[in-house]
Amino acid sequence: VNIGDRVAYSVFGSYAEYTAVPAAKILPVPTSVPLDVATACVVQGMTAHYLTSDCNAGLIKPGEWCLIHGVGGGTCQWAAQMAD
Repeated sequence: VNIGDRVAYSVFGSYAEYTAVPAAKILPVPTSVPLDVATACVVQGMTAHYLTSDCNAGLIKPGEWCLIHGVGGGTCQWAAQMAD
């Protein structure tokens, strides 16, 4: 990643005017992807990860069924993939 590259990131303080971001947290965004779409993907992915791992830690076991209501939305699509 170089200065001036389009990137997305999410760390605590993301809503601040300026944020120091560890290089490992930066995701390059191709010019073909609008920044609002890249941002939505990052937020939806983090929310789905939290819901499928941290929030319900240990409740979903391999081989068990999991109902994800509203799989038409972006966050639920990510969650369905993560729960698979």
